[in-house]
Amino acid sequence: MARDWPLGTSAFLAATGFGSEAEWKRSQTRIMQHAHIGFRSVSARSRVCAKSTAAAPNGA
Repeated sequence: MARDWPLGTSAFLAATGFGSEAEWKRSQTRIMQHAHIGFRSVSARSRVCAKSTAAAPNGA
């Protein structure tokens, strides 16, 4: 799947000024956890993310 998706920037990277999420993570001094909650289908996940973004108070 990674072959099919171009790399680019995001609102998070623009806001923090880092060049990548990996660069940001290396700068952190705390242990982080994350979870993937969603769908195995990229198209279904994209639709849900778009709805979530549109519903966010700041639109981001």
